[in-house]
Amino acid sequence: ASDHLTFEGMPSDLFRGANGKQVLDEDYPFDVVIGIDETDVTGMPYDQVKELIMKRTGKEKKIRCLHSVFWCFFLNSAIAADLGLLDVLRNCVEQIGIDVNFVGRRGLRFKNSGMHLLTRALVHPDRRLFEYLMAQKNIKLNPEVNDNIFIPVFNNFFITLNRSRPLLHSLTSDVILDALDTSGSELDALRIKQLLDRPEVDVNEEDRHGHTPLWHIVNSGNQFTRNDLLIVKTFLDAGAETENIDLSELPDRRGYRGTLCKLIDAGSRSARDDIIASLKPLGKRKRV
Repeated sequence: ASDHLTFEGMPSDLFRGANGKQVLDEDYPFDVVIGIDETDVTGMPYDQVKELIMKRTGKEKKIRCLHSVFWCFFLNSAIAADLGLLDVLRNCVEQIGIDVNFVGRRGLRFKNSGMHLLTRALVHPDRRLFEYLMAQKNIKLNPEVNDNIFIPVFNNFFITLNRSRPLLHSLTSDVILDALDTSGSELDALRIKQLLDRPEVDVNEEDRHGHTPLWHIVNSGNQFTRNDLLIVKTFLDAGAETENIDLSELPDRRGYRGTLCKLIDAGSRSARDDIIASLKPLGKRKRV
């Protein structure tokens, strides 16, 4: 078949599975056909291209054809997760065998590459994506969130400021909040609870600066919403420690410091439930 076809290479790292191995074999090419014999097909309708391929190479070659516009949706799990295409994501994992922990694919929701599928599912409005990934064996439950900053120095030379942190430490980071803004949603406390309920997840895990996930949430520079207070309650219910949190040093935006003190001082989950139930909606979060 290659005697008749002219190819343009696809980035093969999009198709790496567990242990970095390629998951597509020779019958599943990594290339886009751009020419058939002397015919340029880049502007030709897909059906005509497919017909020409079959005519020149023979159907017995068992060539599988996929429109170049759609390959990224059916073979890129990151884009499938960002668009909420559960069936496509399931096909990538179960049929193609793509590793759910591989982060080398670029999607649509995040500016930075290297974002884990679970992080993508956490910010998507459709909860089914998150639940599907949580059911996968060996899924990393608290993956790193790439929040690196690239500082230009001169010409095309950049210095990378590494701000990557575990997912639970990054819930109020700019990279997560930007993704939530584009999806028009808020953090789902139920999904956070699902993570914290897993025995492999340490609610008091410290990052390289010695801070816990709860510390990052209450020290966020963004104005709180009722949903943010619900996230705080979810961490407290899961046993988050508060010894390293000094509420007296926090700015009293929208009066949430008093509510945080009440939540932290509450002696039981039912008492925290009552505090959350008494709150009025605090409106949409304002980024500062």
